[in-house]
Amino acid sequence: MKWNHVFAGIFVLALLAGFGWFLRAPPQEPEPQQPPMTVEESMKQAEAEQAQKDQEAFVEQWREKNLKRAQTSFAEAPMDIKALLTAIVMGRTPSDADLAKFSREEINETYPLTEGEWGIDKGYTDNLLREALLSRNFPAAQALVRHGADVRYNEDEFAFKAMKTKTAFGMEDDGRIVPFPDYAFGNQFLTLYLENGGDPNAFQYHGTFCLLVYADAIKNLQATLILLEHNADPWFQARMAASAGGFLTPAFFDQIANASQWSLEIAFRVAKAGYYDNSPPDKLGGLIEQYQSIAKQYVGSTGPSDLESTWGLQKVLNLILKGNNRAPSGAIAELLEMKVPDDIGGFFLAPGQLWSPPDALPLTEQQEGTEKWDG
Repeated sequence: MKWNHVFAGIFVLALLAGFGWFLRAPPQEPEPQQPPMTVEESMKQAEAEQAQKDQEAFVEQWREKNLKRAQTSFAEAPMDIKALLTAIVMGRTPSDADLAKFSREEINETYPLTEGEWGIDKGYTDNLLREALLSRNFPAAQALVRHGADVRYNEDEFAFKAMKTKTAFGMEDDGRIVPFPDYAFGNQFLTLYLENGGDPNAFQYHGTFCLLVYADAIKNLQATLILLEHNADPWFQARMAASAGGFLTPAFFDQIANASQWSLEIAFRVAKAGYYDNSPPDKLGGLIEQYQSIAKQYVGSTGPSDLESTWGLQKVLNLILKGNNRAPSGAIAELLEMKVPDDIGGFFLAPGQLWSPPDALPLTEQQEGTEKWDG
């Protein structure tokens, strides 16, 4: 009887073991292994890693140098303001709780510029928001503005400096001169300025230009469209002081009414966005006369360079006239009738682009645009 029990127990164990075999999860498929990198891929990865290390080292050294300059300006500031300054310049973002400890007046307190800084001869001063911009610390600038920082310090210096702050920085900036540089990083600060009490028609008398004209001068197409979106007046003119001649400065639309490739491309994008539409008749009349004079220079031209300009003028003038229900006349009508060969003409930027892409050829290698598209 005892052996029967033993055999029965062994049978049950064997049965359970066999049943368990059916319950086991099927074996997992081995994960596919990545093929080994080629020598070229390995070199590219090593170069990218080294470039990242070089950029980090550059930024660290740049911040240390920037901090020494800023600390000189804030030498007489209270210790807690100095601590806040250090955090901002070194790339940290002050919390709302940290900033709540300071009054609006303390946040906007001004300090002398260091010797040799631009604007010192104009009586400009330093402040925390200015340092946030100079330190490329956008989150800190946002936090300061939330707590009352005035964006209009130093005759709207914040907006003008923001517009010329490029995205590429340090080791990332290869120094290539492209048709339309990438200012997207700085334009964040411009938008912050416009959405917090900034003047879209701000004007610098020592430079005799408003924000729109300055954006055109540095080929910042994105800033141009941001300003117009925030109600900048493209017809705005400032009257200079009597001591400076008392003349009226050119309006933005008058400034870009020429046959250069950059002005034509900016005018085309502005017209395509509808900002010429329904212009005041008196101002539009003057602008059309200006374009009539330009058109006369190109009617009948056959040289490749002149035909490039003719192509661009046709694109711009068609949109301006259409947006104002005006029929072409005079030299403009003749210019619009001209046939430009298919292999001539083009913009630098494709639809949707606001700056030259990373793979854009420098101007030393490409003098004309090749992107053809209509309004």
